[in-house]
Amino acid sequence: MKKTILIATFIFAVLIGTAQERTALEQLSKNSLEYANQAIVLGDTIMVVDSALTYFQGNYSYPTYKSINRKFYPDGSTMLRWRYQWNNAESILFLISSDSLVYMDNGDIKERYHKDYNSSTESWNEASQYIYNENGFPLIEEYKNWNYHNSYYINGNQNIYEYDEFGLLAKKYTNTLDTATGYWQNSSLWQYSRDQNGNNTLRETFEWNTQNQAWDKKLKVIQEFDVNNNCVLSENYQWDNENQVWFFYYKSEFIYNENQLFDTITQIAWSESYELWYPDYRQIYSWNEDGSKSQMIFQNYDMPYELWLNDYKLNWEYENGHEVFYTKKQWVNQNIGWKNDEERYSHYNVDGVKDTTISKRWSTYVNDWSSIDRSTIAFNENGTWDYYLFEISLDGGLWEDYYKSFYYYSPFVGPDAIPEQYTLNFKVYPNPSKGKFHLQLTDENMHGAMAFISDINGRRISTHLINSTFSTIDLSELKSGIYFLSVSDGKITGVKRIIIN
Repeated sequence: MKKTILIATFIFAVLIGTAQERTALEQLSKNSLEYANQAIVLGDTIMVVDSALTYFQGNYSYPTYKSINRKFYPDGSTMLRWRYQWNNAESILFLISSDSLVYMDNGDIKERYHKDYNSSTESWNEASQYIYNENGFPLIEEYKNWNYHNSYYINGNQNIYEYDEFGLLAKKYTNTLDTATGYWQNSSLWQYSRDQNGNNTLRETFEWNTQNQAWDKKLKVIQEFDVNNNCVLSENYQWDNENQVWFFYYKSEFIYNENQLFDTITQIAWSESYELWYPDYRQIYSWNEDGSKSQMIFQNYDMPYELWLNDYKLNWEYENGHEVFYTKKQWVNQNIGWKNDEERYSHYNVDGVKDTTISKRWSTYVNDWSSIDRSTIAFNENGTWDYYLFEISLDGGLWEDYYKSFYYYSPFVGPDAIPEQYTLNFKVYPNPSKGKFHLQLTDENMHGAMAFISDINGRRISTHLINSTFSTIDLSELKSGIYFLSVSDGKITGVKRIIIN
């Protein structure tokens, strides 16, 4: 079957000029597309060309271009990627870096190596490498910063991960680069202990003592879980090196409702002045029947008066499973009550894809809502992006273009789609499976994330609360096919395709 490769010219521009100037900019983007097609290797390469024009004090600066070539395996996975920088004065592309990637059968990356190109010496310098295990979790992450002017590494960081027999994180080592010797040196160590259900009951942090050549204690977190594997208590300790004892300095308590969703999260701190434990702050949650979050109230504790005082509250509204309205209000006092602070509107097209977002902030000067910015996505008939427009609000309710991204497409032989990209990092395995998927978040402190299951038409099927970094989602009742797993912490979202066989 013939496949189609996407040749996308991505144009970034700051547009604060007249309509004529914007038209000229769009023409420039089409010219860059012509150059991209000349540079491309038909059949196995995708090129993305970025151009930028900055409008400042009535003049456009020189445009800068970047292009990315991707060479694919026959199955569509990326093998090599080259990055180029456009030199406007000489009208040529300079090679600046390359990435080589190796994929596993399930589509997860197994290895990735990044090198920076030194055009003056025509040589490559290793910049980073990432190696993953069979479950898609990292084994080694390395990053080095090369100084081209003086030809040496400025700094570097390395993470090494170890897992237990069940595939769960057991240790994480962080090392720093000794630029004088080129060797990695110990820096810190995170060590994890878990119960029989995989819950992280103890996390210890150590720092490397160069003088003693040993690991020194620093922090530890002890967590308790209920019968539903929900974290109900998290105690945080700091090591007192002088007295050689653990100092208990704060703890968090988690209460859940009958649907195993957060009801209240309370942080309790130790007061040196009063020599007692006292509530510091708490978050009170309300939920809709479908498990989506409807409200969160944040309160601080006034210890002298022994009262909980409102600070701010967040509210969410949904339509057809999509968030369409978000608002934040600040508490003033008993006489005034809640004061408007900020809000956000989202609109979705008939296919359930977000196409417009408007952010507003409350203005005490005019005692009304004042728009801040607006994002708009225009789609082609086949559902691909036509352009992305970001606007800022001016006085008088007018909108002004801030930047706009244009997308151009040409048919070539290649993979069916662009490789998936994520914002929130998580792993799901095994994939494919018969319906049971293990989900692991990379952030140990991420409590209350939500997981959503949707079919290929975008229809939401189920919602799941994620209370720990490791959880299992049972979808064995669904029929075989392709689905999408979305995980959100309320700010950013990650999406991964899953297959039930």
